[in-house]
Amino acid sequence: MKKQLLTLSMLLAAIPAAASLTYSPSSYSTTLLTNKVAHNTNTKLWIPEYEAPSALYNLNTAANRIEFANASTLGSLLTKWRANQNETPIVIAHFGDSHVQPGWQVAPIRKALQTARGNGGRGMIFPYTIAKRTYSQEDYTITSTGSWRTANSIQQPPKIGVGVTGFVAVTSDSFVKVNFKFKQSADTLGNINAALNFRAMNGRYEVTASNGVASQTKVIDANIDNQIQSVNFELPDTDKEFSFTISRLSGGPNAEFEFHGVNLDNANINGGVTYHNLGVGGANFKAIEQQKHFEQFASLNADLVILDWGTNDILYTNSIPNYLERTIRNTIQKVRAINPNAAILLSSVQETRYKGQRTTAAAQYSELLRRIAIEENVMFYDWYQVSGGPGSMRIFQDTGYANPKDSIHLNGKGYRVKGELFAQALVDALNNN
Repeated sequence: MKKQLLTLSMLLAAIPAAASLTYSPSSYSTTLLTNKVAHNTNTKLWIPEYEAPSALYNLNTAANRIEFANASTLGSLLTKWRANQNETPIVIAHFGDSHVQPGWQVAPIRKALQTARGNGGRGMIFPYTIAKRTYSQEDYTITSTGSWRTANSIQQPPKIGVGVTGFVAVTSDSFVKVNFKFKQSADTLGNINAALNFRAMNGRYEVTASNGVASQTKVIDANIDNQIQSVNFELPDTDKEFSFTISRLSGGPNAEFEFHGVNLDNANINGGVTYHNLGVGGANFKAIEQQKHFEQFASLNADLVILDWGTNDILYTNSIPNYLERTIRNTIQKVRAINPNAAILLSSVQETRYKGQRTTAAAQYSELLRRIAIEENVMFYDWYQVSGGPGSMRIFQDTGYANPKDSIHLNGKGYRVKGELFAQALVDALNNN
């Protein structure tokens, strides 16, 4: 079959046609198709930029919509989407697990929204390679000096208090350096504001941010309270690399510097979309409940909060744990307590396989989230149904869109398709409300 490539703009231009589809749970195409030729044309998807149209024949494009999206549930996100894109910042915080952290699905969502409403900045980043047994996001790498202790949201509770990134790196060394280098395929960073999020415990520090063209130095006093602090560095003409050097000026052996992440904003415009990837591989829905420094969330001023956990909650027992519904509702309330105007979106998970068995609890989890979304007045994206329902992971593997070894994760190509689909659904919801 001859391949035909579609750009993202062409995909988004086709969204209004999909908007006429009527949602009905009973109309979902949930039958596992075994014949790649005789497939249901209603669920056939043309994968933009990646593969021929029959590659993932079981995708249910009729279900690719944001459920319960209206003026109430869209909150400040819809208000700002309708406003002047150059003057109104839109901030999205995407929490999740290993399906989110690497950034493969986040990148096309960020690109689609920033193409439509301007580039407000890369958002929060963290020096992941300092944290043992984890991985960086796909578009940058980190090098560092010094000795560090780390914790993250996989631990319940984390051994060291974490904030919204779900990670923390702590050093008692008198001098350390952390360098961020974006890949050659990434866009040039340009004029950026790099806000370092930290806690300086029992010591006074000098911090210098540099991009090889410009540098800025600031002195940081020891924390007078327990909260995460933030200090902004202006770095004009940044290509793809910048660094922080942290020198202790005073304080004894009990002095520690906690690194909680760097928020990158575009200094050239007041508006645009900033998209924070806050995924933590291995985390479950208890992550926010156990973030000791979740007060940091207030500084993001998020307009949309995506709560994208679930795989690690249901995978190992193939059941819905007793704590889960209560935890989901508590997480929604915790977000609303800090930012009542933010839109909140729950996302279901794909059916995977664990130890050779299908995680059939993914269907129950989808229905649980839908019910909670209705009762809590939040939005819902049913990736379980969009991905094809029962048996979908095997199809993703057979067609080259999923990890052939673990039957849990998609590969980069598969996650990009997932991101394209979600971006399509979200832009549709915003443009039609």
